[in-house]
Amino acid sequence: IKIDVEGAEPRIIRGATATLRNHQPILLAELHERQLQIVSGIGATEFIEHMAALGYVCKRLNENGTRGTRLDRYADTVPLNAIFDPIHAE
Repeated sequence: IKIDVEGAEPRIIRGATATLRNHQPILLAELHERQLQIVSGIGATEFIEHMAALGYVCKRLNENGTRGTRLDRYADTVPLNAIFDPIHAE
């Protein structure tokens, strides 16, 4: 599932919690520290931690579409495309 809602990603996830727990889809999202704080009141690291609590691991999405390094926190001012994999898929 691709989520591109300009910082409202945590709000979407709150509404989709049952779906995430029951079906564990792979998610694509942008981590944008400032937008997340403005729209949802949390930073990128808090969002990553919330996703981990739902059973997801966050990884950098490389420009060629492959999974990059695991991210446990992110506070850079540069937006970053990320992929959230269910932990069982690692």
